[in-house]
Amino acid sequence: MSVCDVLPPEELRTLFLFEKLPDEHLNWLCAHGKVKAFPANTTLYHEGDPGECFFVLLSGEVTMNRMVRGGELEVHRSSMRGAYVGAALALDGSGNDGATPAVHAYGNTARTHVDSTFFVLPAAELAQVFTEWFPMAAHLVAGMFLGARRNGSAVGQRERMVALGTLTAGLTHELGNPAAAAERAAANLRIRLGELRSARAELARAGATAEALAALDRLQAEVLA
Repeated sequence: MSVCDVLPPEELRTLFLFEKLPDEHLNWLCAHGKVKAFPANTTLYHEGDPGECFFVLLSGEVTMNRMVRGGELEVHRSSMRGAYVGAALALDGSGNDGATPAVHAYGNTARTHVDSTFFVLPAAELAQVFTEWFPMAAHLVAGMFLGARRNGSAVGQRERMVALGTLTAGLTHELGNPAAAAERAAANLRIRLGELRSARAELARAGATAEALAALDRLQAEVLA
């Protein structure tokens, strides 16, 4: 990583995020942000780490990745100048005392796909001025993030319940099949035994010897055993 010159306000205004800001806001951003260059395949931050920086892409390409079932999945890739990654959650401006911005964790892992340059801002300071400059927007952003967290929690709980139901149904099916097979086998055995008794009676009426009937009884006993 290398740190370049401070980004001048007129260049910062060319980015869609900042094009409508007044000069005083641009001057603050330029005074607090740094232009940093990163080589290809550099991890800017890891998912779950404290969100300390807000990155705005000036050149190059960045990927965002999420951990899903123990593996990393690429969820977004951008080479658009002005695309941003990092501690966007800090912009909700919420804190324990209602005034101090909360420290949120990064919601993904960001990496450079090629050599890239970013305008990097400190998240906590940016969140503080964001709530001062745009109080209504800050409230809207906070509501949006809170709603997304609640929706995500509800969806996650629903998915877990569906997975549990599927597992239960599968176990019931697996346990039910052997029982049904045993029941069918027992019914067939009762039918065959009835047929065997009828056949023995027919043999006796036809004049079969006692020795032959005794041999048949022994064979029946062996089969049942």
